Amino acid sequence: MVIVRAPLPVVRAGEGLMIRVTCPRCKAIQQCSDKDAGKVVICSACEEKLRLPAAKKDDGADLDDLELVEEPDDTEPRPSREDERDEDEEERPRKKKKKGKNALGGRRATFKPNTGLVYTLAIVFAVVGAAGFVFLVLGIANVMVESGIALALFTIPTGVIGFLWCLSVVTLKVVLHEGGLVHSKYGKRRLIPWEDILTVKQAITEHYTNGAYTGTTYLYTLELEDGTRIVYTNYRLQKVEKLGQQIMEKTSDVLLPKAIRRYEKGKVVDFGKLGVSEKGLHYGSSLLKWKEITGVKLEQGYVSVRKRGKWLNWCNIAVSAIPNPYVFLTLVNRIVGVDD
Repeated sequence: MVIVRAPLPVVRAGEGLMIRVTCPRCKAIQQCSDKDAGKVVICSACEEKLRLPAAKKDDGADLDDLELVEEPDDTEPRPSREDERDEDEEERPRKKKKKGKNALGGRRATFKPNTGLVYTLAIVFAVVGAAGFVFLVLGIANVMVESGIALALFTIPTGVIGFLWCLSVVTLKVVLHEGGLVHSKYGKRRLIPWEDILTVKQAITEHYTNGAYTGTTYLYTLELEDGTRIVYTNYRLQKVEKLGQQIMEKTSDVLLPKAIRRYEKGKVVDFGKLGVSEKGLHYGSSLLKWKEITGVKLEQGYVSVRKRGKWLNWCNIAVSAIPNPYVFLTLVNRIVGVDD
């Protein structure tokens, strides 16, 4: 802090005289009331601090003969607001960004458990488990010694395991978002971006009894980057075929560019039993060059590859055995074309 001291002026207390001083830095003349004698005032021109002389009765001095004095300042300079803000940010632990459903984009559809079938099965398993305890009691009471205990050892685990399975299905819910899935089970929610899904397998099976169609089973198996395996079927979820179709399409949009880059680098793109490379189509230890392939056909849940000059198919593989079948068919289509 800069303090300006001046020799004592001629001031008579109580007479309302004015003190006139000249700032030694900017030479501006300051006029102050005698009531401010001995106090520190601010120069109106350069904003320097000036200490006014104290009032004395019989002394005189040249009021313009001021001496500027540098007084030591033991206090550290106060940091600016920006410095304080930076220090606060460094000391304050940074909060991790919360990952919520908004991280996956807008919601598109919700798939709920197939409760009608599950409730029926839950009642059946509960009855089976209760019957097992009855058999156990009868066996202990020597009413059904051998058969009762044997039946109890079979029915009790069956009923308990089946009931727990039903409970897991009832608590299952899948919400489809633009950027991935929200998988909920037992009240625990997991966010699954499309980028976290490594492979998707699809199995669609039509059932017939005595030539009459009885229904279709849809099965979709997801394998995540951390090794987690998730299965969706129409026994667990309603309208699972629509969910599976969206999963197949969305994951293909993410995995296809990766497969193309790997193919262009001369590496083999793995599709389970099949592999795709610049050399041709791999099936186990066999290799069929692209120029020898006359067509790749997808029909009735099977992928068949025809070889030039051969009547029989070079290979015939179920789509359910091929991970990421949409990616496989699209990639092959870019190379030789696919017969739908």
